[in-house]
Amino acid sequence: MVGTTDAPRFLVNYDETWVEHRVSFAEWLHRYLIGEDMTGPDSAVFYPGPVKLEHLPMSADERPNLGTARTGACEGPRLRPQRRPSFTGGLSRATREGCRRGCDAGRMYETAAARAAARWPFAESREADWLRELTADDGLTGFMPPASPDAAWVLHSMYEHELGPNDMSFGDFQRAVLSGEHDVISGLGPADVLDGVPDELPGPRWHRLRWTELARRIGDPVVPEGRFPCHTSFPTIRSGSWPATIQAPSEGHLARADWNRLIDVLTAHSPLGADTPCLAYYSPLLRADGDYENPRIRTGALADAEVLYDHPEEGHWSPSNLWSRDRSWIVCTDYDLWATKVAGPVQLVEALLDDGEIEAVRLPWAT
Repeated sequence: MVGTTDAPRFLVNYDETWVEHRVSFAEWLHRYLIGEDMTGPDSAVFYPGPVKLEHLPMSADERPNLGTARTGACEGPRLRPQRRPSFTGGLSRATREGCRRGCDAGRMYETAAARAAARWPFAESREADWLRELTADDGLTGFMPPASPDAAWVLHSMYEHELGPNDMSFGDFQRAVLSGEHDVISGLGPADVLDGVPDELPGPRWHRLRWTELARRIGDPVVPEGRFPCHTSFPTIRSGSWPATIQAPSEGHLARADWNRLIDVLTAHSPLGADTPCLAYYSPLLRADGDYENPRIRTGALADAEVLYDHPEEGHWSPSNLWSRDRSWIVCTDYDLWATKVAGPVQLVEALLDDGEIEAVRLPWAT
């Protein structure tokens, strides 16, 4: 914040872009939280979290209007912010059903969390030393391995509503709902878009949308040559302007279904199968402790890898790296990417490319 209190100037830097707002910090924060473009053009995004927005009284005759703020009563596990918030304040039947699903999922994940805590204890930090040497990197966003000897990229899942393509962006839809508009898109209720458990199938009216299908539809490459799969993919869709009827891929972690299927494929192509001893590394960017000096490593068996997703001390998402102790394969989900790299034997890579559930590609420029 620079300038005087009479004329505040708020400067925001994001991704090498500087944006000036002639508003107070309080107003900037409010507008940022409700999903306006406050960090640059087309940067709108809704960040669910432990923040409840209230319209407070402006005069002696007014009373607070709590609107449709999230109460947190039926929230599932606390996750990294997603494009699609769990919006539990409505009173519709669909909204209540979404709330119930979230509560049921929360109870199921409590059991998985206890199992993860018991079966994935800490390992010594030096277990990551070989990754530093292999990648010549500090692992801040994850250790990205070279082909060993082959590699494939597992593209994170995205989903499309049964209504199909629509011109309204998610940000515009969300702002319209928050402003009290009804029937924003015919046949698409707020619960269809804003409810649900993050990183799960959004709801019964949604289906998997493959990268190849979307690329063919809009005329973009599946992954632009020379680039990693990330927010710059699908350049026809402007950043921050994804349609309300499409849920973009998760960034920095796999969705649960993708993670579980990947574990199945790894198990089938590991000599010891489910008994394969493994190690998991979590980037400090995924954690709240701010420890950038001591890598956090956990050790366990591949048979228990699925429950790592629910580890109560690791933010409830997939790790940055998972590898077999014999180093025959290694998985990396970079904090900034929309895909997960799997480096290992040719047979493993071919299995991923041929799998009917996972969508995987080879990227010659990123092997």
